[in-house]
Amino acid sequence: MAIQMKEWGMLAYPGRGVHLPLEGIAEMTRPAERLSRVAESVGSLGAHLLKETQTVNELGELADFAGRLRDMEQETREELEGQPVRDWDYAWSQASAPRLRQALAELTPSVREAARELALRYDAQASLAARRDYELARINQARSQWQAQVDAAVAAGDAEAATRWLESGRTVFVPEAEMESRKAETRSRSVLQHWKNALQQDAVGALSALRHADAELPEEETHRRQLQQLREIAGRSVRDALAQEISREIEKELPISSSVYEKAVAVGLMSREQQRAASLAVAPLPLQKRCEWLRRIDESRPEEYHDLLLDFAAEAALPYERRILLERLRAVSEVSTESRREMSRRLWQMYSEGNFGCPGDEEALSRWGRLQEQALDVLRRNPAPEACERWLKSQKTAPEAWICTTPDNH
Repeated sequence: MAIQMKEWGMLAYPGRGVHLPLEGIAEMTRPAERLSRVAESVGSLGAHLLKETQTVNELGELADFAGRLRDMEQETREELEGQPVRDWDYAWSQASAPRLRQALAELTPSVREAARELALRYDAQASLAARRDYELARINQARSQWQAQVDAAVAAGDAEAATRWLESGRTVFVPEAEMESRKAETRSRSVLQHWKNALQQDAVGALSALRHADAELPEEETHRRQLQQLREIAGRSVRDALAQEISREIEKELPISSSVYEKAVAVGLMSREQQRAASLAVAPLPLQKRCEWLRRIDESRPEEYHDLLLDFAAEAALPYERRILLERLRAVSEVSTESRREMSRRLWQMYSEGNFGCPGDEEALSRWGRLQEQALDVLRRNPAPEACERWLKSQKTAPEAWICTTPDNH
C-alpha cells in the first residue's frame, strides 16, 4: 500500500489530549525484533522489484533503509522523552515524519514506493511501543515521587505525615489488601526514626522522654530491638560524657555541678534519692566507708570506671576525699585486674574473720585500710601470685581473744 507524502506533513496541534490506559496496549517487541518481522515485507517487496528492474543494488538499498528505521525510532524516542505529551499520535508524527521524509528523499526513486510501505508498517509498531514505554515511565516517575514523599516523612520521623502519604497511594500504588500492613510497618519505622533523630540531636532529652510511660514505641519487633540498641549506645555516651565532667571537677576539688546531677537523674543514671543525698552537707568519710570504697575500686573492672565516677558524685564526701578516690581508681589500672581483685578479696576475708581485730572496731578498720594501701604497692613491685601470697601470710596474725566494741557484738 502506498503512502502519499502529505501523510508525513505538519498537522495542527490538537486542543486536548487523550489519556492512554495501559490495559489497552499490547506488549510490543524490541526494535530488532520488529525489524525481523518486517523482513518478510522486505523480501516480498524485493522480489517484486527484481521482477521489474532486475537490480540487486536496489534490493540492498531497501534493506539498508530498513536498518535506518531503527535509528530513527531511537532518535524520535529521545526527542519526546521528558516532554509533556498530550496527544501521542500527533507528537510522534511531528517528531518522526521529518526524519522519514528526509530518509525517503535520499533513496533511489525506484525503491521509494516499497520503502514507504516498509516505513508505514515499522513506524506504526514503533509508535505503539514507544507510547507504552512513555506511559510506563510517567507512571514510574509518579510512583517514585510518591515514594519519595513517604520516605521523606519517615526520615523526618513524622509518622502522621508518612501515614497520610501512604494512604494517598491506596489502590494506585498500594493494593487494598496490603494497605493496613504497610501502614503499620511505615508508622513503626517512622517512630523508630523519630527517636533516632531525637537521640542524635539531644540524647539527654530523648533518653528522658523514652522513660515516660506514654512514650510511643515502634510496633515492629525488629524496630523495637533497633531502638533498644540505639538507646543503650546513647546511654553509654551520656554516661561517659558525665563521667568526664565529674572527673574534671573532682580533679580540681570542686563541688559537682547541679547540671550533672540533673542530667544523670533524667537519663536514669542516678536516682532522686542519690541526688538529694549528695546535696547534703558534706562531711569526712567514716573509716569504714572509706575502706569499703577502696575495696570496691580494687575489685572493679575497667568497664566499670565511669559508673564508679558517677557514684563518687553521689557520695556526700569532701572534695579532697573524692579526689583521693579518683586517684586510686586511676592507680589500679596499672596492675593486673585479676591480681588486685584477688588481693582485695583476701584482705576482706582476713578482716571479716577477725585477723585484724573485731570487725567494725576502729583498730581493725585502720589496719584493713593500711593494708589496702600497701597492697597496691606490693602488686606494683612483684605481681607474681607466690609473692602476693607470702605477703598476705605475713600480715595474718594468730587468732587471739578480743572484745568487740561495736554495739552489735558481745
